[in-house]
Amino acid sequence: MSSCRSRRCRRLLCTDTRLGPAHRLALLAILLALVTAPLFAELSVHVIDVDQGDATLLLHDEYAILVDAGPENGRARAYLAELGVTHIDVAIATHAHADHIGGFEEIFTHKSVGELWYNGQPHTTATFDRFLDAIESSDTGYEEPLRGDRAELGALRLEVLHPDRPAADYDGPLHDLNMVVRLTYGDTAVLLPGDAEAAVERELVEAFDELAAQLLRVGHHGSRTSTTTAFLEAVSPEIAIYSAGSDNPYGHPHDEVIARLERFGTDVYGTDIHGTIVAVSDGSRWHVETEHDVE
Repeated sequence: MSSCRSRRCRRLLCTDTRLGPAHRLALLAILLALVTAPLFAELSVHVIDVDQGDATLLLHDEYAILVDAGPENGRARAYLAELGVTHIDVAIATHAHADHIGGFEEIFTHKSVGELWYNGQPHTTATFDRFLDAIESSDTGYEEPLRGDRAELGALRLEVLHPDRPAADYDGPLHDLNMVVRLTYGDTAVLLPGDAEAAVERELVEAFDELAAQLLRVGHHGSRTSTTTAFLEAVSPEIAIYSAGSDNPYGHPHDEVIARLERFGTDVYGTDIHGTIVAVSDGSRWHVETEHDVE
């Protein structure tokens, strides 16, 4: 397992951590073996390096779930193509910002998608218009699930934690209606909060007795607007993975968020230094593979 949890470590090592060709081929071979096994008995969570954006692919047995698709740079689709993934059972767009939905146009064009989950909140951008056009041009089913809605995909259970009201009843910021989902597999869980911020985190802590998840996809790219102490106390993650572009203009991840995760003893990974990150669980334990090797 590769880990690099301090800001100093990121600054020192991120300029020269790419694996050589042989190591990259070895990692790709591992990933291909995971998705081509006819009855893959483990859950793999692929946090795809899409630069400044979010895209997470979850695979188990014959099922595939894609949570966000990154910006319009083609990286999410290319990664799915590398793994030979041609069908997505459930695609989830957490909210309408371009760094989360921009890649969906290519996904809908080149992949079959069973269902798309979205909160229904409109947005006034060309990217959002293309997102809608791509959905309408596909055979994808469209759902606007709310808190408590869930899906069973083999041994996987996918539950919506937020929002708790339809978009028609809300006209505030996109992050406040951001879709939050929790996936359970065996004795393990993955929490994917998208760009949910502190107000949503407080609501979740108050609404749910059970938020624990061994794997946390860090909210809002590691921004100080998310990952509050109370939220971490409720989730108690062993592994935290954020998605951020190298030298991004927002300063993600923020130092205080990394420090907060460290205080909880969490192993922290980020796409800005580790590249694409794959966490694999047998239902009780996790191990992590990274594209870039950080000492």
